[in-house]
Amino acid sequence: MHMNAKHAVMAYRLLQARYMIPIHWGSYQLSKDPLETPYLELMKIKNTAPNTEKILILPLGKSFSLDPDTL
Repeated sequence: MHMNAKHAVMAYRLLQARYMIPIHWGSYQLSKDPLETPYLELMKIKNTAPNTEKILILPLGKSFSLDPDTL
């Protein structure tokens, strides 16, 4: 499901997810907004809202491995 940054963070919190890792942001145009808008909005929330340290915004093309022992 696609949602804006604010709704994505709300879902992350409501679901009590351990991590939030946005995918395919900046990959293709989904709206009339500039391509970087979702990234910038999410970074603003991540940098100003509490409890966002487990929102992981990876650079395009990068991967991340979760340690099964920390899950």
